Amino acid sequence: KIYFVSCWHVIKGDRKWYEHSGPTRISDSNQTVIGTITDGTISNKVDIGFAEVASSQRINNDPNILSGFREVTEADAFDETPVHFKGGISGTKTAVIYNNQLNKSFLYPDKKWRKLEDLFSITTYSNNGITAPSKPGDSGALILDKDNLPLGIVVGGDTQFTYAVKLSNLLAAGILYEEYSLHNSYIL
Repeated sequence: KIYFVSCWHVIKGDRKWYEHSGPTRISDSNQTVIGTITDGTISNKVDIGFAEVASSQRINNDPNILSGFREVTEADAFDETPVHFKGGISGTKTAVIYNNQLNKSFLYPDKKWRKLEDLFSITTYSNNGITAPSKPGDSGALILDKDNLPLGIVVGGDTQFTYAVKLSNLLAAGILYEEYSLHNSYIL
């Protein structure tokens, strides 16, 4: 099977994130069903959702994304490892990993604050200092390293940083969602 991977607050379809409620089908802009929600949650380390793809022929997949994922390390933050993503609002962006392990609270669309732990942050440098590469609406974008290995999923941002859930906290062997391996990664 092939799945979409995105933030639960993006893919869910309603704001009852702790219930099995709301729409279960995902439609594109033409109202064609492209997937069915299978799983997801928001917790202190996770904001992730999965939907089974209805037809892979209707999905615009990036063929350059490699299978699997890799862990974000302390060396990535120290070396400011280059990364990129394609946001739903901001389009294709490049940045560097700034921090490999931090906690951050976010105001979600339901007007509740939620603290997520063990995130990583990315940023861009300019003459004006550091700036978040993402914009509101980019949640769910897959962050890739220079070798196109997936690292994480954008969950939020502020003026200086974009924050991401680590795929290693979700998909590694023995972890919560290991059955959803990234053989084909689709950005929703």
